[in-house]
Amino acid sequence: GAGGELHLALGLRDAAGRGHTVSVALPAGYPAAPPRCAAALPAHVELSWGAGSALRDVIAQYTAAIAAYDEVWKELDVLDARGWVIEPEAPTRAALHRRLALSARCSLQVDLDHRNARAVPQIRFFGSEAAVAPLRASLNRSLHSWSLGRSVFDNLQELLGVTLPSAADAAAAKASAAAGEQGDSGQGAACAICYAYSLDGAIPAVVCDNAHCARPFHSACLLEWLRSLPDARSSFDTVFGTCPYCSEPITAKRT
Repeated sequence: GAGGELHLALGLRDAAGRGHTVSVALPAGYPAAPPRCAAALPAHVELSWGAGSALRDVIAQYTAAIAAYDEVWKELDVLDARGWVIEPEAPTRAALHRRLALSARCSLQVDLDHRNARAVPQIRFFGSEAAVAPLRASLNRSLHSWSLGRSVFDNLQELLGVTLPSAADAAAAKASAAAGEQGDSGQGAACAICYAYSLDGAIPAVVCDNAHCARPFHSACLLEWLRSLPDARSSFDTVFGTCPYCSEPITAKRT
């Protein structure tokens, strides 16, 4: 390798049979000099290395690090298998969040804590306020009923009082889109300004509150649009204006 380095890929399997790859770069001074290692994990592993250390120590330390995420990966596997996951599109084991479809142009994002995988995650709703408000109210009203004996997915369904769209629904919607059919789910809808779904890694997260419009926008696209309006006004980090399609009030935050 470059600079006399040797590059290896170590394949490991955890207790659930999931495969993991640890990339290892052995410098010219190895083993006196420690290897550089990387893997798709939620946090970087600080390798402990000293006199007498060898590759077996890399394997042991990464095996232990991987085992620490077993419970949270179980919960994420359930979300992936049963829910309609919008983001990430192709999650790696490093991602502890999922954005799930709820209804037409309405979704939520959960960020799980690997130290307590079934605890109440961080939850953020996306969509028009008309659609989101009753779901948020239901969640807040029932939060005391969150049970560590249920999966995160089942807790969400129970507390929100809804049946979450499934992975099968997602597959059917993708098939319809590929066939050129127009569905009404709105999930994965492109920004109504730039007509793209992903923009520099961002997805349409602002939705018009007018139920008859409910078009999604990238925050950056909407901000640029509102700034072009002669009657737009600003307050702190928020710009106020009107929807490009229905002229209902809409806001965008500066980032």
